[in-house]
Amino acid sequence: MRSSRFYLATAFLGLSAILAMGCGDSTAPVWTAPPMGAIEITVSTASAITDIDPDGYFLSIDDGPLQPVRVDATMTIGGVRLGTHLVSLYGLAANCAVNGTNVRSVELTTQGAASIVSFAVTCLPPDSGPGPWDY
Repeated sequence: MRSSRFYLATAFLGLSAILAMGCGDSTAPVWTAPPMGAIEITVSTASAITDIDPDGYFLSIDDGPLQPVRVDATMTIGGVRLGTHLVSLYGLAANCAVNGTNVRSVELTTQGAASIVSFAVTCLPPDSGPGPWDY
């Protein structure tokens, strides 16, 4: 009758041999994380202090989840894949508008680097007549 040590040693050697066979050169592709960059977003708001949007805004990259941003702020969103992305502002008060187009295109070309997008927002007194968005 063989001892349990013999069976344990045999199992260990067999497992070691199987593992050793799998450690050779492999032609299978090795997964690597996609290259990532960052988008630096600057928002500046011009208005009389009482006419400013009280709850700030939201921004979205490629129609993704909304992220809060203050009315005068710079924030960096990291972990963004390289390529072209669209950045938009949402949640502006009725008396506020983005100067120029709201959807901004930004190109990330270098891993680890940040591309900059700027939004200028103007808020007028609610009863001041037509705003820049009415033309």
